[in-house]
Amino acid sequence: MKKVRFTENQIISILKKQKSGIAIKALVSENGVSEATVYNGKRSMVVWRLMN
Repeated sequence: MKKVRFTENQIISILKKQKSGIAIKALVSENGVSEATVYNGKRSMVVWRLMN
């Protein structure tokens, strides 16, 4: 089975939805991503903001 990769823009879009108050479990099922992908993307965004 081919591993699905999500673009930065897709992850940012999901994180923006989560920031607006949508539950992570709802986002996961809606977008077909794992919770780990969401949390890793969130962590990456925090690190990126700290570096800039």
